[in-house]
Amino acid sequence: SFDMALRSSLERIVTASGPGFGDWQWRLSTLPFAFGGLGVYSVGDVLNYAFLASRLQFAGLQTKLLRHTSVVSPGPIFDDALSVFNTSMETDLL
Repeated sequence: SFDMALRSSLERIVTASGPGFGDWQWRLSTLPFAFGGLGVYSVGDVLNYAFLASRLQFAGLQTKLLRHTSVVSPGPIFDDALSVFNTSMETDLL
């Protein structure tokens, strides 16, 4: 998977493929810079954000294309992802 390849690459960069890079170091590397991490994002970290960004980017076009159909709602998957986003950002912007 992408996360495994990312972790393997990061391990080679940080330790030159030597010992000392385990699960604990991986979790530390995914922390933001402000908390002493490397700011590395895993697929799970950005999955909802990427989905929301792609849906919102084409929302206007989708509305134009589907305005004469009965499809008007983005759907429950979008609503769930938006709810997760708003909760994680402690906001209700969208």
